[in-house]
Amino acid sequence: MNNNLESEIWKDITGYEGLYQASNLGRIKSLDRMRKNRWNTFYIIKGDYKKIWLNSSGHLTANLNKYGERSGFLVHRLIALTFIPNLENKPEINHKNLIKIDNRIENLEWVYNHENVAHYHANCKENLSLKGEACSFSKLNDKKIREIRKMRLNNVLPNTKIAIKYGVSAGIIDHIIQGKTWRHVK
Repeated sequence: MNNNLESEIWKDITGYEGLYQASNLGRIKSLDRMRKNRWNTFYIIKGDYKKIWLNSSGHLTANLNKYGERSGFLVHRLIALTFIPNLENKPEINHKNLIKIDNRIENLEWVYNHENVAHYHANCKENLSLKGEACSFSKLNDKKIREIRKMRLNNVLPNTKIAIKYGVSAGIIDHIIQGKTWRHVK
């Protein structure tokens, strides 16, 4: 993982230049900026990695603020708009490996809707209703799900630490704990 971070490239997000950047590894960060308080004194707001969460469709989302207005964006869309030319003006982004939270640029491509659907069906043709570890692209298995639930039940680690341990997002851990996903595992 450290080798990847060494080759991480950051670029300004269009429309948010000087405020936010996206990386080729699928991360979003805010940049340091000056602010003026009510006494007209300037201070620095330190930039940091943006908090991202899993939306109801399984994609990572982040909020960006500009001029006091906050807008939500799909992370894969920000990455694609920043790094991948869209010469044919295609409207959607496909995750090549079918993992919706893998937003590295080599996993994303611009597509039309019918291409996106065809890619999914071609890669999940064995059974579109497969769940859990039966899915060939799942990062987790039944044993790991039981471990995750046991850790949270015993308050061993917070969701963010569990997410790092298992290589998934904190939002996925939330969904597992709440029973929104992996319901079949007891």
